[in-house]
Amino acid sequence: MQERTILKLAMVVALSGTLLLLFINDKMSLDESNIEAIKSVEEETSVNLKGRVVSIKETPGLYIFNVEDDTGEIRVVAFKQNKNEELHRGDIINIEGKVKKYKGVNEIEAELIVLY
Repeated sequence: MQERTILKLAMVVALSGTLLLLFINDKMSLDESNIEAIKSVEEETSVNLKGRVVSIKETPGLYIFNVEDDTGEIRVVAFKQNKNEELHRGDIINIEGKVKKYKGVNEIEAELIVLY
């Protein structure tokens, strides 16, 4: 009888912990950054940016585009397998990704792009 009680208690604790982790994950989100701030952060920093697409270049494996907001302009690189939105010049988008350095300048490697 005691083993059954311990098993039930363990299952309740495990389920509660899982639900708590899901709740915390849902509430955790990246604060929206601006381009001026992104240009000076460390490489590999996760960022969230809302901006307007000003130019787009397609290569065999990448989309390379520039995004601007009120504070400046930055290059964004998106691997084709990660991109699921058709982008056009002038589109307003939200980007989640990591800051990378290319030729000494910060750019964003997009992990998620949402079109508004």
